[in-house]
Amino acid sequence: MYNSMIKTLCLTAAAFLLSPLAYAAPELTKLVDLDARVIVETRNITLDGVTRTSNFEDSMMRRGSKVWKVRLNLQNVAHEHGHTEDTSKAGSKADVKKKSEKKSEKFGHDHFNPIEYQRVVTLENGAPALSYISPERKMVVTVPKAEFDNVGFDGSWDRSYYLITAQDLARLKPTDRQSPVAGAVWYERSAKGTYERVLWDSSRLIPLIMESGSSDGKNHYKITVKATPAAERNPSWLQTKQFEQRSYVDYLD
Repeated sequence: MYNSMIKTLCLTAAAFLLSPLAYAAPELTKLVDLDARVIVETRNITLDGVTRTSNFEDSMMRRGSKVWKVRLNLQNVAHEHGHTEDTSKAGSKADVKKKSEKKSEKFGHDHFNPIEYQRVVTLENGAPALSYISPERKMVVTVPKAEFDNVGFDGSWDRSYYLITAQDLARLKPTDRQSPVAGAVWYERSAKGTYERVLWDSSRLIPLIMESGSSDGKNHYKITVKATPAAERNPSWLQTKQFEQRSYVDYLD
């Protein structure tokens, strides 16, 4: 979902090539350490007049050539995969709990839900390498490039690290809109009833705000990045030497 919203923010490459205007974009080659919260909000009005909204938040950490991300506020995702019990026939509540715990434990070994894991993207030889870490399971799951789509990863190092690409920014025009952050610049574009806006922080090399949607207000997507104090603990990828090493293909039927 997160990656699809990033894609929604950006116009297609074909549209860019047809555009008569292209602007010099910031060069995205430097690596800048960063700790931040990434907040994603969506709103759309359906054809039957129903307004649907959603939001979620990720914690993001950049260290050297690695970027780590974890979904916040998960509500026992590992135990909520459609495995239900008929408690009227299952015995006491204690029995039901034991059976549920057994199923959850088995599920954790037989299935893989990337949202439950911490995601680490590493730049290796100019290309992204993807892995998922579960400190609770003491497990690292690597994902081969051929399986990136299956876990919702678009394969872009720039979108993982900077949340946007230089080509995305080049489609937008820098404006004189007042910025709430010193040194940050707004990049904008509107066409055919749609708009895009990016507040780019050149010191942190990160968009502080990315917005896109329809001019009639029926659709709106917003990503807000808030820098946070550096994490006190070491990044989890430094603590995985003794973890079980698995591959995503181990989970395929």
